[in-house]
Amino acid sequence: MFDLLGSWRRKRGDQIPLSLDAAIRDATSADPRVRNLALQHLGLVYLQEVAPGSRAAPSPIWRAESLDARGPEIQQILRTAMREDSAPANRAVATASLAQLGDPDLLPTAIAWSTSVFEHSDKLDDDARRYLRECAVIAMTVLGEAAAAACQQHVDAQKSHRAVAEQLTALLDSEFPEVRFQAATGLLDVIGDRAEPLLARALAGEKNPQVAAGLAEALAGMDPPNPESCRLLRNLLEDPNMPAQTTFAAALGLVAARDPAAGPRLLQAVRSSQQRPFRDRALEALAVLGPAAPPQAAAVIHSLAHKWLISGSTRVRCAYALSRIDPAVGMPLLQRLEHSRHASVREAVADARAGLDTLARKDANYPPR
Repeated sequence: MFDLLGSWRRKRGDQIPLSLDAAIRDATSADPRVRNLALQHLGLVYLQEVAPGSRAAPSPIWRAESLDARGPEIQQILRTAMREDSAPANRAVATASLAQLGDPDLLPTAIAWSTSVFEHSDKLDDDARRYLRECAVIAMTVLGEAAAAACQQHVDAQKSHRAVAEQLTALLDSEFPEVRFQAATGLLDVIGDRAEPLLARALAGEKNPQVAAGLAEALAGMDPPNPESCRLLRNLLEDPNMPAQTTFAAALGLVAARDPAAGPRLLQAVRSSQQRPFRDRALEALAVLGPAAPPQAAAVIHSLAHKWLISGSTRVRCAYALSRIDPAVGMPLLQRLEHSRHASVREAVADARAGLDTLARKDANYPPR
């Protein structure tokens, strides 16, 4: 429900559906739907055009309008849309796109939206208000990322980075669950491991299952979560009143600490036809656990790997997990898949081998439990 930031990030590597010239043209179209597509992608397509090495997956850049003669025009288009577009969704996506350009001018607007109940005179329905609040937090997060990368070179970036971090911290206590959810992920992206005690404190008092899931996944970004975070994650995992999404997120957090308590929940996601959306991530997480996975994991994953009608990428994930849990079975399967006639499968095998190398290097930091 709340994972707008994850969806937005996935777009970074997707094919952008229009050129820079088309985005500039359409950003002021009379049709709000045409404007929405243009405003949503204008920052990204601009960076693809002007930032060296950013063509595949552009990252936000501080004061990116200075990189090209068209930058100030694009910045002004987005600023105007943020403040004046008649469609709330367009104001929201323009703000997130402006953040991609590292423009601190958006910060007062984003702060105001993230904390606002809005007035009935705004003529906004509840969905529009939620969307504005969520996109405001996303915009702050992206701006904070751009500022973090530029702190050594720009004093104003340091100031904005501090302001974003302070605001995201405060928003962990927001009355709006969608804001708390986005703030959890955002704080991790903006200040890294320093977010852990703040996220743990928020998780200890969080009652909304979806927000708790967001906090748990943010804690999974620690390398590894500390003992207090793991205690909170185990409590969440064992809570019978929590939905599948939340207990699965707690398991992912525990995997980051190589805690075998996560294993049964991950294996449940692999086995259950009702939890298929979690299956591929569960296989990858079981690979991280490796020898600490449940004893029956190898047999369950081996059975899945040889079923009909599963995708090539899932089969590769099975081989990847088995290569960590039972290498005598998993490595030969990975070698066979390496010769698949499908390029996507061969690419997935290459990624799996790189992942195995990374996990092997990290294993020394995690003594067996």
